[in-house]
Amino acid sequence: MSEADERSAFYQAIMDNWNDDTPRLVFADWLDERGDELSRLRAELIRLQCELARYQREKETPPDGMNERDRKLQQVIRDYFAQRGFTLEDNHGEADFERGFVESWGYVFDAKLLNAGDEEGWALLGPVVIDGVSLGRDQNERTPSSECVQLVSSPGVNYWVSYRNGDEKTIGEANCIALFKKGRFVNLRRITITEQARGQGWDGEELVTIGNGGLKAIAENPALAKLTHLKLWWAGFSDDGLKALAEANHLRSIRKLSLADEFTDTGVVALAASPVLETVERLHLNGHLTGRSLQHLMASPRLKSLHTLDLSVWTSGTHEHDHLDRLDWSLVFDDLGVEAFVNSPLLPQLKVLKLSDCGISPEGAQKLAQAAPRMTSLKRLSSIGLYCELLEQACRKCRGHNVRIEREYFDQKD
Repeated sequence: MSEADERSAFYQAIMDNWNDDTPRLVFADWLDERGDELSRLRAELIRLQCELARYQREKETPPDGMNERDRKLQQVIRDYFAQRGFTLEDNHGEADFERGFVESWGYVFDAKLLNAGDEEGWALLGPVVIDGVSLGRDQNERTPSSECVQLVSSPGVNYWVSYRNGDEKTIGEANCIALFKKGRFVNLRRITITEQARGQGWDGEELVTIGNGGLKAIAENPALAKLTHLKLWWAGFSDDGLKALAEANHLRSIRKLSLADEFTDTGVVALAASPVLETVERLHLNGHLTGRSLQHLMASPRLKSLHTLDLSVWTSGTHEHDHLDRLDWSLVFDDLGVEAFVNSPLLPQLKVLKLSDCGISPEGAQKLAQAAPRMTSLKRLSSIGLYCELLEQACRKCRGHNVRIEREYFDQKD
């Protein structure tokens, strides 16, 4: 096996086990055997940052000098790649290495940063997490920007592990369609596009971040077969986009699906029957929904892997954040929804349940409380809103201190 093939195999193991330090440490040993200075420094950085991450997880203080050595190693490696044309920084600062690989890179495009043809450079850099994309001043046009066209042909997309777009990094529906329809994202595991990515286009019109067209492109691109996390909040899609997602033939690895937008029962009913849900462990849905959505979801045989269900209601950042103003957003727990929920075969497998601001009536809350004994696996309940105390008390009574009660609006984590 050639050195390039060996490196690719190590990268694949790292990307397949992104949260595990072991493949990274094995790769560090291999780098030491190469003997060149870059390999030696990269190996030291991997070991050092894995150790720093362990200290952080265990909430311990690392020995003196470790953080300073970390900063020096990162800078030396950044300088090396800068000489190749990879400027590992953007207008928000330098890209961050975590456990030896780039995990926060604001991908602001110019020729020096993209360096589309340098396959060897990308191979040396390895897997990256892209955190925010800007795709040029023509981002609100109907055709993709020149930067987007350049990106699609770059070998760098082969090394994207996670793509996050927020913090006002608007890219436009046309760019999303071009990016996700043609991009060779063969190793992409996570896509996150959140409400922060919505904004005004250069001509003053509201810019749709992804739209139904962008979601359809994701659903139709077989290169995204390894996708495990899909989070789209207020990204400008509706039932048509959700139906396209439900019909995706290649998305059979998604474990976390989090969707919040202008979709209705029609889209959720299609999704409830989709094989896409068969691997989903954590599901969050927030739209203009009624109990009809719950009727189909809670009876779906596709959700055999589900253990976390989030039906919390909240609106786009363009609205007021007073949770009492959001109670009319969703009627998912109307009489039909309550009956579907309390009689669902899924209740015993749920470990986490989030029902903040769902507009549950007193009668509905009482019925949910009566169903608490069937929630035999429940370990965490998040509920804010009127009458939720009834369910909390019932869970406490049935599960004692084995269930953690939280009060939060929604989970911002990926």
